[in-house]
Amino acid sequence: MQFIAFGGAIGTGLFIGCGQALAAGGPGSLLLGFLTIGLDLLCTIYSLAEMTLVFPISGAFVVHATRLINKSWGVAMGWNYGVLVDPYCHLSYPRLFKLSLL
Repeated sequence: MQFIAFGGAIGTGLFIGCGQALAAGGPGSLLLGFLTIGLDLLCTIYSLAEMTLVFPISGAFVVHATRLINKSWGVAMGWNYGVLVDPYCHLSYPRLFKLSLL
């Protein structure tokens, strides 16, 4: 149920934000922006899928960064995700602390 609520909130915000961007830049710049961000996300998802197929490990993208780059890089990614991206960051601190001890 929460994902349905997230989708509704994101859709409404995207619709309102698109109106301001459409008025400021026109339809061409709006389409170019969507295509640029969409291509960036597509490349990110494909590279994460390839890493998951080559190195099948149990865990999120933070575990991939810890294994493939560096332990400290994985810890930094986990903390950045928990503080900046995760909407329930107060619930994520125990999980991130557990990740940093690995």
